[in-house]
Amino acid sequence: MVIPLSSETTNHLGNIINCLEIRNLNELKIIKDNLNEFEYIENISSIRDYGIYMLKKEENIKLTEDLEQFINIEGYGKMKKDNYSIITEKGYLKYYGCNKELEDILNKVGINIENKEVKEMKIYFPIEVVDSENYDLANYEIEEYFDEIVEHLENNISKLNLDEKRGLMKGYCYYDTINAKVLGYSIDLEMVNGQVMGVANVKLNEELTEKEVEKLKDEIEGEMSDGFGEMFEQRELKTNDGNEFYVRLWNENYWIAKTEEEFIFGEKRYSIR
Repeated sequence: MVIPLSSETTNHLGNIINCLEIRNLNELKIIKDNLNEFEYIENISSIRDYGIYMLKKEENIKLTEDLEQFINIEGYGKMKKDNYSIITEKGYLKYYGCNKELEDILNKVGINIENKEVKEMKIYFPIEVVDSENYDLANYEIEEYFDEIVEHLENNISKLNLDEKRGLMKGYCYYDTINAKVLGYSIDLEMVNGQVMGVANVKLNEELTEKEVEKLKDEIEGEMSDGFGEMFEQRELKTNDGNEFYVRLWNENYWIAKTEEEFIFGEKRYSIR
């Protein structure tokens, strides 16, 4: 069965095709399979346009006629533009990934593919386990059933038939820098400083900014509260000793996502491996 593309996906694909001047079905398929790794910005058709865009984005400068005479806009644009992007009449396009399947397609228009290793980061969040009468298990009780809870989680994730690369990131529907930089993420449980925590194991094409990390946390919270997590908490876990539990990956009272450094060290920084 052919699943129709959303309007957002169709538009994003169309913009990439126009910028890269794709002319055959094989190239089209390769681009379609890697859509999320591209960032497209319309209304940028010159290095000057890009300079103005980046001044506003990174320096929070909104140009006026008086200011323009003091700023080398084209020079700033050239300084900020890298070899992984192009500026065309159709707009600005940047590739964040390292998929060699795209090399020939991108090299034709002057986009290089960087030889880089996939980076990793962890985002932790609290979980709770309740019994059939809705009583919370203490952390030491959760530890006793840790292996069975992990197996229960893995079994339910496997039923989703997720894309191996994208994982739960497959549900992210915005074609922005987060989608381009985050290759995918999976959910697991870990013992950290004596606590059983949920953890999103995130794979990255490129390091995220602080704002992007916060937005990714919001995305993970949405998945845990209304997506996979909502479905999972309704799936009963029957333990080997005859108990029945339910595992909640989100709750409205004290849920908060933290990077590894925020959780373990209380520091506002992000570890990228």
